[in-house]
Amino acid sequence: MGCDLSNGFEIYHAENGLIHISSDIQIGILKELSECDKSLTELSKVMNKAQSTLSAHISRLLSDGVIRIYDDPADSRKRMYSLNAVRLAYYKKPDSSSLDSLSDSVSEMASDPSRVRDCMLRMIFMGLDGIGLSVEPIGCTLGKMYGRSISGALKGGSIEETVIRARDHYAKMEMAEMNIFSMNPLTVIVKDDNMPSDGSVRTFGSFASGYL
Repeated sequence: MGCDLSNGFEIYHAENGLIHISSDIQIGILKELSECDKSLTELSKVMNKAQSTLSAHISRLLSDGVIRIYDDPADSRKRMYSLNAVRLAYYKKPDSSSLDSLSDSVSEMASDPSRVRDCMLRMIFMGLDGIGLSVEPIGCTLGKMYGRSISGALKGGSIEETVIRARDHYAKMEMAEMNIFSMNPLTVIVKDDNMPSDGSVRTFGSFASGYL
């Protein structure tokens, strides 16, 4: 399990509200469950942790409503755990280049206040990236929500036509330039010369991924 978030944290939205996860073991459990449901035995094996060690952390995650437990339909003696919350954000190393770029953008908009509303999402993403909070998961979620809401209007007579319409619509949003690399498998390249850091690129890239 390649989860290395020492001194980091993740934020989830569960039935109980926003949940802050700072335990490396709990972050590891959630990472594994994001891939597929697992039993305690399976978690112990893939994480190389004793079941007794994991049990206390699982109890806390269950109490917070971040995960749920159910009986395996194929084996009633086996209990499975599944993710029951949405990952919203996670800690990353602060990036001063994002803050510098944000400051430059704000200065440029001082002479044209009408641009503030249109650029608000970009400014929020860049600002959070700069202080060390990646909202890449939120970007993907927002992209999916937006994509679903306009999917009917963009549907064409073929997959190719639908993808081209989606690309053209994305261009009108002025988020970035989207180029179709291949149709099968569907691969697109998102280009934005204004992204100052890898974190910003990942966040806006996740929006495009969710959008498609």
